Amino acid sequence: MKYKKYIPLPRLRPFVECLFFWEVPKQAQQTVIDSPPAGYSAIVFNLEGGYQIARYGHDSHDIRSSFVVGQATSNYQLLVEESIHQIGIVFKPTGLFKLFNIPGFEISNGRFSLDDLSAASLQLLEKQIAELKSPDQQIEHIQQVLLQQLSRKNLVPDQLDLAVNQIVGKRGNIKISEVLPGTFMSRRKFERRFLYEVGLSPKYYARLRRYGYACSLIAGKREADWDTVLFPGGYYDQSHFIKDFKEFSGLSPQRYLLKNQELSHKIES
Repeated sequence: MKYKKYIPLPRLRPFVECLFFWEVPKQAQQTVIDSPPAGYSAIVFNLEGGYQIARYGHDSHDIRSSFVVGQATSNYQLLVEESIHQIGIVFKPTGLFKLFNIPGFEISNGRFSLDDLSAASLQLLEKQIAELKSPDQQIEHIQQVLLQQLSRKNLVPDQLDLAVNQIVGKRGNIKISEVLPGTFMSRRKFERRFLYEVGLSPKYYARLRRYGYACSLIAGKREADWDTVLFPGGYYDQSHFIKDFKEFSGLSPQRYLLKNQELSHKIES
């Protein structure tokens, strides 16, 4: 199983978190991969194969085509048996809306095929990258298309983009009242635009981002010194830490540590 993350070109970074390549050979038996919510949306080009996805508290369903995925508010599992070849774009919270006019509130907790979205430009991009031979060439082409989109829309980060990216940079460990003055908006307008573009309320998003970062601190581990997770993760109260884990994953932090099968357990070194 191979996974490679690419840092976006500088002009794309206000709107794009990263790009990635993921390749999985056919599995002898079903492989389970856990994924906590990270606070990002994405476009995933599924160039080969498929898998099942099961979100905590919901039934599983098949993924076969390329798709757009919105903000997730709970852990989910990928159930993999056959070979997979994926190329993906992971967006900053407002990036998908700014670059492709897809409102976050319409796609939260969902995966929508490019056919469902009638996304002709993305369908064309899918065909173009399928004809390229290597992941590096595919990623390079995607970035050039994104740069063209950036120029076509004359995009520069606005006050909301900067505020949202500040929450991302602080890993959710910041009060909305600290972010608000720099937006030059009323709280009501800020919350309304945030919900529309990102898909979640600012306060809920910050909480989700904090939880996702805590998960990243224990990914790939089976033992942890919880003090090195709680405080760097922005948790100053163990009860809130436990509450978030149970709400978003259905498990206590200790049980999640022992049972999780995040991608970091699977990829080749």
